[in-house]
Amino acid sequence: MITLLLDTALETLVIALVKDNQVIYEFKQTYDKNMSKYLVNEINNAFLQTKLKPSDISNVVVGIGPGSFTGVRMGVTVAKTLAFALNKPIYPVSTLYLMATTLDNQIVMPLIDARRGYIYGAIFDENDNTILPEQYIKLEDILSLSKKYHDVKIISNLNSVNGIIPKYNVVAGINKALLGGAVNVHNINPNYLKITQAESELIQRNDS
Repeated sequence: MITLLLDTALETLVIALVKDNQVIYEFKQTYDKNMSKYLVNEINNAFLQTKLKPSDISNVVVGIGPGSFTGVRMGVTVAKTLAFALNKPIYPVSTLYLMATTLDNQIVMPLIDARRGYIYGAIFDENDNTILPEQYIKLEDILSLSKKYHDVKIISNLNSVNGIIPKYNVVAGINKALLGGAVNVHNINPNYLKITQAESELIQRNDS
């Protein structure tokens, strides 16, 4: 079985090809902006480097966020297009969980900057179970909540916290997604965790 993994929710573009739990290709590159200019080319390069054809893959795993609205939407759209065109099953996986795979057998709290003092965060235990569900929350509040748990390791590239830089374990991420089961390609949606400003303004207009 060959799985293509994509995640574009953060500044780092993650592309991996994994065959029977062995990484045969992995690409991680951080972009300040314009990741969309490189995504399709880097996917093509993954197949060129491994001498595989897109039709050789068995399934697609995609990080559905949370994270950058544009980034999440871009990755989900490309993954859905590939899965649909190739008639392959598609599996969603949380970007926060992908971050959590940085460390094994520890309580971890991945944090993603949501701006203005807020973050997207969750806490996972040593067995990958969710003990604090994913949420959009003030940084100070989730740091306070984390004190309930002994020796929580923060996974984040936020400058305001002393965290460990995310280093995805793509095999663990894929296995988590596969356990969750395939989803109809038309039902795969980004997990923003919070609505956009435009959506908020639309709701306010409709309520007035």
